[in-house]
Amino acid sequence: MRSFLRQDDKFAIKKSPDSAEMFSVPATVSKQVQPYRSDIQKTLAQNCILCTQSLARKINYFAELLDEILPSSG
Repeated sequence: MRSFLRQDDKFAIKKSPDSAEMFSVPATVSKQVQPYRSDIQKTLAQNCILCTQSLARKINYFAELLDEILPSSG
């Protein structure tokens, strides 16, 4: 099932990906957001990259700690 449906001057948007429950948003909101869409997408992508890099650093840090704490098997 799609996450949104367009009906006349409103969008029906799912409350969550697994939910069948939906809520309505006026189509005018979409028109107001449209000019900023690429900026919003860039910001979300940058945040995703930063979060992923941060998580990778934490994983590497803990892996190094484990290497120091645990005796090597080789």
